[in-house]
Amino acid sequence: MALEAAADTITIPEGGTLRLPCILPPTADENITVRWLYNSLVVSEDDNVTMEMVDADRARFTIQRPYASDWFLVIKPAQRKDAGSYACVANASTVISARVVIEYAPKIVGYPSRDIHMQVCERTPCVVMWCNVTGQPSPAVKWFYRKYENSPLTYIGLYNHMIFIPDVDHSNQGQYRCEVCNAHGNDVIVFHVHVIDRILTLDLKNPSRPGIMIHTGNAAEASSNGGHYNINDNNNNNALTLMLAGLVLLNVLE
Repeated sequence: MALEAAADTITIPEGGTLRLPCILPPTADENITVRWLYNSLVVSEDDNVTMEMVDADRARFTIQRPYASDWFLVIKPAQRKDAGSYACVANASTVISARVVIEYAPKIVGYPSRDIHMQVCERTPCVVMWCNVTGQPSPAVKWFYRKYENSPLTYIGLYNHMIFIPDVDHSNQGQYRCEVCNAHGNDVIVFHVHVIDRILTLDLKNPSRPGIMIHTGNAAEASSNGGHYNINDNNNNNALTLMLAGLVLLNVLE
């Protein structure tokens, strides 16, 4: 795809060909020096791409002169880092300036997998799920919920990048699906929320060495010995059962 324009803002997809025109008046001095500037970097001087450009970029940047008064800057293929401000300067006068926007497909970032599994204790004060996404133009974000594996997806009605669940209980268990899209593509991530009962048992026989354990339905005590926990008794009368709230265990399945 090729683009030729002299507008203030030029938009092109990543990987396309960007063609920035600079046409001098026919009466211009033949000895005039023409430069293309990218932000504060001198991209070209007369017919040559300058040594200020790294080798990989010099191979992508060229000056084309269909006519003697033309100084077209051509970038192929365009990359995201090429976005910014460009100006064609003849001696000390700016002939044309433009802001270049490089568009690209959305991508959810910050996670090693598109399936995130979370074990959340019941009555956790809050659980936050983030849909961190990059993309140009800014992607649209939608959240969906599925209670069971074979349940239909239900649109939650949220358009922001974060979903917040306060005071978690078993009704919040299920799949939370974030879908992002723009004109160039889409991406998806699914958070699997598993709500569990977490119970602590406190050893009241020896408060100086309180042991803790996950309660599994049988009364038991846990005592610490050199940093190790051992289940050594079934006396339920000396155990205090507490609900643990506020603990979120995150297990990312790669």
